[in-house]
Amino acid sequence: MYQDDCIIAMYQDDCIIALYQDDCIIAMYQDDCIIAMYQDDCIIAMYQDDYIITLYQDDCIIALYQDDYIIAV
Repeated sequence: MYQDDCIIAMYQDDCIIALYQDDCIIAMYQDDCIIAMYQDDCIIAMYQDDYIITLYQDDCIIALYQDDYIIAV
């Protein structure tokens, strides 16, 4: 599906869902359990295997590392 700059790619074998809307990227990898969301300069990356959640909003960084129990805001 190609609409303007909007791309929706779905790969069910490797469980990849990638959504490209303007500069907004939503990539979901279910095998490695990675959810990456790029909206403007806002990045939300979630790695469920290593339990890492990083949120980048403007200059605001929220990093959660559950394995090493580090929470940086």
